[in-house]
Amino acid sequence: RERAWESEYIPESDDSIPPLTVYEEFEVVELFRAETIEELESALPETYPMPWLEETLKDASIPWEDRYWLDRRVRAAISQNLHVFYDTEGSPVHVDADGIFPGEFYWREHMIVDPVGWNVPEDMVRPNPSDQCTLDIGYLMNSFGRRIGDIQVAVQGISLSRDASIGLIITGRMDEYPISAQQLYACLLYPDGSFEEVRFDSVGVFQGSLSADGNVLVFFRHSTSREQASHVEVWDRYGNVLKRIPSEVEFEMITSPQVSPNGHYAACTLIDPPYRCAIVNCLDGRVVHVTEHTGTDLTTSLFNFSPDGNLISVGGRAKGRVIDLEEGTVSAYQETARERDSSDITQVSCSAGESVTTVSTMRLARTSNSELELRVFIADKLIHLSKTPTVEPLITETSPNGYYLLSNPGRTQHGTTDSIPFVVLRILGR
Repeated sequence: RERAWESEYIPESDDSIPPLTVYEEFEVVELFRAETIEELESALPETYPMPWLEETLKDASIPWEDRYWLDRRVRAAISQNLHVFYDTEGSPVHVDADGIFPGEFYWREHMIVDPVGWNVPEDMVRPNPSDQCTLDIGYLMNSFGRRIGDIQVAVQGISLSRDASIGLIITGRMDEYPISAQQLYACLLYPDGSFEEVRFDSVGVFQGSLSADGNVLVFFRHSTSREQASHVEVWDRYGNVLKRIPSEVEFEMITSPQVSPNGHYAACTLIDPPYRCAIVNCLDGRVVHVTEHTGTDLTTSLFNFSPDGNLISVGGRAKGRVIDLEEGTVSAYQETARERDSSDITQVSCSAGESVTTVSTMRLARTSNSELELRVFIADKLIHLSKTPTVEPLITETSPNGYYLLSNPGRTQHGTTDSIPFVVLRILGR
C-alpha cells in the first residue's frame, strides 16, 4: 500500500530530465510557509497531501528523488511539530508523545517517538547514558505512521541509519558532561528493542555517529592531555574495530560528528587549531583537509555532507565554502563573510555534484532586528538573494538535485532539531 501511494502521488520521472546547470535564467518561488506551529496546523487539510504539495509531487519534470525527499521532509515536519502522521489513505494518525524527532537528518524517513509519560518497567536492564538523566523507552515509526520497531532510548542526539536498522548513542557517562577519566561505551540500538554496549579500549571522551547506510561507525576521541591524544576509530555495524587512526590534530568534543552517507569520510571540529573543521578519510586513515581561517573568519564549526558524499559544506562564524573531497578544490563565497566585530553565522548546504548551493547568513544586529540573507548559487553563479528579518538562524537545505530548497532551523551542533519556521522553495530554470 505504501508503494502504491508512492506510484500514484510520486510517479517516476523521465531519465532525460536536464540538470539545472543547463539553464541560463532562474526563478526561486515559494511553495509553502509556516512561521508557527499554529500556521502549520491550520494549513493541513483533512487528507494528505495538501493541494500545493500534490501538484509538485506529481510533476514528473522534476527528478523523482527530489520529490520523494520533499514528501518525507514535509511528513517529518508535521509529525515532529503536531504529532500527526498520515497513512496510505491520507488519513491522520495521531500519536500521544512527549516528543517525536529524527535520528537521520537528511531524508527523515523514520522518526523516533518518545511516548507520553514514563515507559520503563522496574528492574529492567537498560543503557546508562547518565545517572542524572532518565531516558524513556520509545519506538520507531515510518513516514506513513506505521510502527516498525522499538528502541531502548528515545532521546534527541541518537544517530540512526536511514533504514532505522541500527542506532547509536554514547553511554557510560556519570555526569552531564563526561570527563577524561570515565569509561564510555558505544551503545548499539536495534529495532527489536535490544541493545549492545561495546566498551571503548581506553577511557576518555568519545563522540560518534554512523553512516546513512548503517555500515560504518566513526568515533572521535576528544583530546584531554598530552598523554591521551586525539584519535579516530572506525567500526563496522557489529561493533568490530576496523581502524584506529592516530591524529596529529586535536579534536574538540562534539555531540554529533558528521559522517558521509557511505562512511567514506567523517568530520569533526578541532580544539587545536581552534574551532576549525577537520575531514578524515575513513578508508585510509588520513586527515585530508583542515579549513583555514582568513580575513574575518573565526570558526568553521558548522558542516554537512552532500547527499552523494563527495562534497562537504562548511560554515560557522566565517564565509561559506564547499569542499570537493575527490578533487580537493574549495569554492568560497566571499559575499557571505562575517562582518568585522560581529557574531554573524553562516550555514551552507549543497546538492549532489555541487550544482546548487545555498548559503544562509544570519546577520546578528546588536541594537535592531537581525536579518537572514539567503543566497542561492548554481555552478557558483549567484541566481538568488533575499533578505528577511528574523530572530533565529535558519539553514536552507537543498534536495538531492537542487530543485527544492527547505528552510528551517535544521540540525544544531548538539544533535537536536526544530522544524518551525518551515519554508519550501522551488527553483525554476528557463
